[in-house]
This record gives sequence, structure tokens and C-alpha cells, in this order.
Amino acid sequence: METINPSKNIVSSTYSSGPNILQTALYEINEAVDVSENLDDLYKSVHDTISKIMKADNFYIAIYYREEQKISFPYFVDEEEIFEEHKQKFDLGRGLTAYVIRSGQSMLCDLDRYKELVQSGQIEVLGPPPRIWLGVPLKIGYEIIGVMAVQDYKDAATYGEQEKRMLEYVSSQVAKVIYRKRAEEKILNSEFKYRKLFESANDAIFLMTGDTFIDCNAKTEEMFGCTREQILLRKPYEFSPLVQPDGRNSKEKAIEKISNAFAGVPQFFEWKHVKLDGTPFFAEVSLNHIVIDGKDMLQAIVRDITERKNSEEELKLSEQKYRDLFTHAPVGIYQADRNGKIISANAMLANILGYGSVQELLTVNLKDIYLNEEERDALIKKFEPFGSAALLEVQWKKKSGEPIWIQMNAHAVKDANSQTLYFEGFVYDINDKKEFEKRIVCEKDKAEEANRLKSGFLSAMSHEIRTPLNAIIGYNDVLRYHFYDSVDEEVKLAFDSVEKGGLRLLDTIINILDISRLEANEFPINFQSLSFNELLISAYRLMKKTVESKGLKIITDIPTEQILVHADSYCLDSVVINVLNNAIKYSKEGEIKVSLCKFDTYAECIITDQGIGMSEDYQRHLFEPFSQEDVGINRSYEGSGLGLAITKRFIDLINGEIEINSKKGVGTTVTLRIPLSKVNE
Repeated sequence: METINPSKNIVSSTYSSGPNILQTALYEINEAVDVSENLDDLYKSVHDTISKIMKADNFYIAIYYREEQKISFPYFVDEEEIFEEHKQKFDLGRGLTAYVIRSGQSMLCDLDRYKELVQSGQIEVLGPPPRIWLGVPLKIGYEIIGVMAVQDYKDAATYGEQEKRMLEYVSSQVAKVIYRKRAEEKILNSEFKYRKLFESANDAIFLMTGDTFIDCNAKTEEMFGCTREQILLRKPYEFSPLVQPDGRNSKEKAIEKISNAFAGVPQFFEWKHVKLDGTPFFAEVSLNHIVIDGKDMLQAIVRDITERKNSEEELKLSEQKYRDLFTHAPVGIYQADRNGKIISANAMLANILGYGSVQELLTVNLKDIYLNEEERDALIKKFEPFGSAALLEVQWKKKSGEPIWIQMNAHAVKDANSQTLYFEGFVYDINDKKEFEKRIVCEKDKAEEANRLKSGFLSAMSHEIRTPLNAIIGYNDVLRYHFYDSVDEEVKLAFDSVEKGGLRLLDTIINILDISRLEANEFPINFQSLSFNELLISAYRLMKKTVESKGLKIITDIPTEQILVHADSYCLDSVVINVLNNAIKYSKEGEIKVSLCKFDTYAECIITDQGIGMSEDYQRHLFEPFSQEDVGINRSYEGSGLGLAITKRFIDLINGEIEINSKKGVGTTVTLRIPLSKVNE
């Protein structure tokens, strides 16, 4: 390889005026590494120096990352190409720069050579093609660390072999200063990162020579409640109580730990420290031997674990409470595996099952406690997918073999993979409860039988009474027809009293008969399509005479369009007559309004009166048989108290609804909703 004689003037006068230009360039490049604050400044200084020995309007330095097979362009100046991302890392690729790196040789490439390389596939087009391109590898020994290149887009004669030799001549020094500057920045960055980690660490960090603190981070000041000056040159045992929780003297124990660490045995232990004001706190401490600038030191890392220690203490107390609750709970508790082995149990469970101790119970398999041994497996199969089961009533057997009813809440305790570890159950002795339930059922059956007998008796008596009563009412009508006009007022009054009393008694008997059949579930229902309009008009005509005799007025709002409902004729007729009868009975004056309309899938009938109304307390008992607000033989209004009870049952039988709103002294509104017949559709 041809060498350059620096004493010869080989540089164009355009860029130099003396023979020592190359030595000057080398000196400036070497000087730049000391005066440049960073790599960017160094690259700029190299560019300025190269510009003094040749044209360098288009100049760049590429850095090669061999292990990653990537390159970056930390310095890039170009007239034709805007390359904003030049500092990023890119794959090595197949450009001219990569060609020089792979070949390890300098390259002077004109446009013809450039096209040949592209056509042969040795390089690929990256950016605008130059008329002349000159690149030299930057080497440290045999290792290529990058490429330095100049190029011209207009004049191919700008660079030749002479410029190539000059660039090669200075490239070695450029590589050295770049390598040195990058190493310096790595060290500075490393020191900066260490100091940043040191200061931003969430643990207190000390440096120690012997047993004395010589440096600490900001967290130390916060943790120990003091300033840096108040802690440096002091001993760790000066920030400790006299005695550690294990009873050892703090100073003696600290010196022992420090000595072991200096001997090369890393130390990790819990320690009780105190802040400058004497407040104690628990810490985890690690001691490690390090060498800095040839000096033996200890790095101490202190982590405040007071919250953790408090949590551990709370956990211990919680576990003790759980053990106490488990042992003394008023319910039986057990834990058992899938095979029925009892892992643990409390005294109450042993007592329920008649065992002398928990230890004796633990020798028994849970399957053997079930009266039906296969029942446990069946319960696990049924409820394990859900994780728990509540209020299970099962028959177990005591130690003596005596059956016992228990109620159990159980759940599966599972691991992180949802696999069952064991089953836990809470057991209640419900044997007495079961016996009581048996008695209740027995008494209920007796009561229902008595009620059926009562209903049958009432039904029979109603028939027995109604037959002669019909005869009395009938003969009274015959006598009245023949003799009413020819008798005096006293006899007329007797005719009226017999008629009134007979009808009242007949109405009571009919109500008793209806309620008896309803309570015995023997009331026959015959659903059919009925005209609600006609039924209301018929009821109005039936009661018109009574309404007029009391000086009342009925206002009706019944549409001409037929509204057909799906109901039993007797039930619906009885409901309407009962409601209208109450409105008339409990009204001394005013109006009674009756309206009918369609409401959703129902026919809605609203009957409103201005009668005496009802109290809120009584309205809670409206539908109870024999219920009356005014009770006693001196009550103001007659009646058996069965009307609304029968009405409610009839409404339920025909799938209707009844709603009553009343206010004492104002009046009552009754709303009836009866399902529409499909004929309406």
C-alpha cells in the first residue's frame, strides 16, 4: 500500500497552503477529544478538520454494531438528502457503507461503478446516487467500528486516489478518538446511572469503611429521620436500641455481622433500628463486601419492614383468633379430603356425634358417619362444580349408631389451579328441630281435617237451614200478596220484618256455603265468555230500588261496545254484587260511580262511593273471613264479614285482580280487573 509523505504538498491549494496540513489535521483531531463535551461535538470537530483538507459538504460518520449487525449515523450532513432518523439503529443492509464494512477496504466509487454494483446485486439503492463517493473504514486494530465518508452529487472529479489516501491517513486517528470518547461517555453514563439508582432507590443505601458510615442516599435521611451530616461518620449500632429482639447486645451483634461481611460472607438479616428521635422500626439489612478505588468497603442496604412485621403480627393474632373460634365455636366444624379422611375438627362436632374427644373423631372416616354411605359422594358430585352448598339437611349417625339429623354448609377449598384441596363444613344439630317439624305437620294435618269437618258441617247446616227458610220467605210472600192491603200497619210491619230478616238470613247462609266450599277447595268453576257490560247493567237494575230508597244516585260510564271477559258467571256476578252492595250499604248520601273500560289484557271496572270509608289499620285485614271494622252487637251496620273474603277468593279463582283504596270519612274506590276473552281479539 502506498504511504503518504506528509512533507510533500499533496493537497490542493483550495484547502491548504502548506506541507504540514496532514500533521495539523491529526493534531486537531487528537485535541478535539479533550475539548469536546460530547460525541456530537467531537463529530463536528472531525468534520471541520476534514473540510480543511478536502471538500466535505456531504460528510457522515457511521457507527457499526457488530454483535447486532446494525449501523447508525450519529453525524450526517448532506446537501441532497434529509435524513432525520440518522441517529437510530438500522439493519446493516446492502448500501455503500455496508459494502465497506464487509470488505474492510476503502472505496472510491463513481457513478458508473455505483450502477455496476447495483446491477450485480452487491449493493442496493439507498438515497440519491452520488457522482463520486469516498468511504474509509474506521478501525481499532483489526476491528471495524464504523465508516467515514464524503460524497459529491455534481462533480465526479472532486475526489480521487489522492483524497482517498488522505482520508485513510487520518481515519486511524479518527477511529481512536471516537473509540475513546465513546468509552468515556459509557463510563460517565454508567456513573450517572449508578448515582441515579443510588439516590432514587427506595431502600436506604450506605457505604462503610470498617464500622463507620461514609456515604448514604436520600432515602436514608427519610428512613432515619435525620440529615446526611447527622448520620455520616457514625456507627450502625448508634442507630439501634441497646438490645435486639433476640436479646443480644446491638453493638456486639453488629460488629460480628460487619466482620463476616468483610471476610467475604454476604450477610442478610433482620434488625431493629431507631430513628434519630428514638422511634424504633424493623428493617431487613444486607451487607456485601465491595472494592472502590482499591479500598475495601461495605455496601449496606436497609429496607424498612415495619409494615410487614406489623402485618405478620396481625396475621398471628388473626390465626390465633381463628383457632379460638374454631375450637370454641357453637357449631361443628370439620375439614376432610375427598376420600373422607378428617383432617381437623372441633370439640363441638365431636360432642354432636357423641365422641369423647376430637382425637377419637379424627380416627373415623367421614363416609362412615353418613347414615347412607353413598350420599357423601353424591353430594360432592352435585355441588363441587359450584364450589359450595348451603343448608343441606343430611342424616348422620352418632358413635352409638343412633341416627341424627344435621344441617350443613360446606364448600371446597381450592388451589390456584382450581383443584380441590379439601372440603370444609359447618354442622348444626337439627334433630330437635326435625322432631318439632314432625309434630307441626301432624298438628297441621289435624287442623286441616278439623277445618274440612267444619266446612262440611257448615255446608250441611246451610242446606238444612235454607230449605225451611225458603219456605218461610215463600209463604210470607203469599200471605203478603193476599192480605197486605187489608191489614193494619202493625201487621204490615210484621210482613216487612219477616221478609227482611229472611233475606238477610238467606244471604248469610249463601255466604257461609260459599266460603265453606272455597276453603274445602270444592267450588266448581266454569269459564266462559261473558259480557261485562250486561252483567253490570243487570246488577244495577237489581239494586236500583235499594239505591233509590236511600236517596243515593248511581252514575254509570259503561261503553256500548261489548267487553267480553273470560270468567265464571257465578263468581263474577257475586263479586260485582258484593262490591256494589257494600258501596250502597256504607253510603248515607252522595253518588256511586261505576265505569268500565279495557286496560291492556284486562277489563277494568272501577266502583267509587262517597261513603264512610275505612281506616288504614283495618284495610290490612280486608280479605280475612268474618272481618269487620265495627264489631259487637251494637254495631251500626249489619253483615257477616264474609263478603270481601269471598270476593277476593272469587277474583283469584278467575285469575283477576282487586285493588281497594279507601279513606275514613271520604269514601272508597274498588278497582276490578278481569282477563279479557280471546273473542275480543
